[in-house]
Amino acid sequence: MVVDSLVRTGVLTEIDGVPIDELVTVEPLDDGDGLGWRTRMRFASTNDGFLGLREHNSHTVLRADGCPLEVTEIRSAISDSKGWPSPSKKADVVVVASSSGERAIEFVNDDGKIDKLKAPTSEIPTDVAIAGTRGRSWVSEEANGRSWRVAIDGFWQVHPRATETLTRTILDLLQPVAGESAMDLYSGVGVFAAAVAQAVGDGVVDAVEGDKSAVANARRNLHDMSQVRLHHASVESWLANESDRHVDLVVLDPPRSGVARGVVEQITSFTPSRVCYVACDPASLARDIALFRKHGYSVSKIAAFDLFPMTKHVECVALLTPSKVS
Repeated sequence: MVVDSLVRTGVLTEIDGVPIDELVTVEPLDDGDGLGWRTRMRFASTNDGFLGLREHNSHTVLRADGCPLEVTEIRSAISDSKGWPSPSKKADVVVVASSSGERAIEFVNDDGKIDKLKAPTSEIPTDVAIAGTRGRSWVSEEANGRSWRVAIDGFWQVHPRATETLTRTILDLLQPVAGESAMDLYSGVGVFAAAVAQAVGDGVVDAVEGDKSAVANARRNLHDMSQVRLHHASVESWLANESDRHVDLVVLDPPRSGVARGVVEQITSFTPSRVCYVACDPASLARDIALFRKHGYSVSKIAAFDLFPMTKHVECVALLTPSKVS
């Protein structure tokens, strides 16, 4: 699937003379059976008040007493409790089991806003936080030797080994050098910005994120890193206001749909020597790679990981560098 997207959409058939199908290997993160890895789940409720999952491409909710992909801590947080808000409330139930051992529940409505609907608290273990009812609205995650504050419904990789795997891959591809300048676009709670900042030392890292909650948490997470400058703005608007400057490195981890219109042109205008693109959708990556090529950048290396076992989704990391002039 990855190769097909790169060839058909990205028109990328080879790298340095080696056919792309010989270069792409989707690496597993463990030797398990592909089950029991998901640390974040989003449930809906059935008409009779049980938690369930929607059928594919449907609003129909089927009761689910367990999902083979979820970690056991997810199920133990909600048990088989009944009395969840009816579907008419249009609020999904987000359940998180963090790497630090914390468990939390939050209601999110159709607009993505937190809803203070009440859970059947009498049946939920007392150590499980319920946003708006008891405990905190965030959880603590552990990765790369640091602790990270993440909103319950905020973005964090769902596979336990994904964050450290991607961070290590980015550093391996970029090879940051002390004193270099960098941008981390779609920076979330600051994981990649922190890793790059450690590598560039007294260099500067601009981290840009459009989600207000993620930026607030990043500010706490990176309070000890003065070389990281946090910006709460859409990537495209922030880049549009930054002109006539050079940056050495760029990391971008956009949503599944890829970068917004014009972002590739804006990035290449800063003439970075290395761009690391993290993508959870090979088709979006391939489309954006084609745009980078139009602006003088080509793929030097590409890695792919099975971060979502038993599903069709594959995570890719591509290194783009200025095209060689013959």
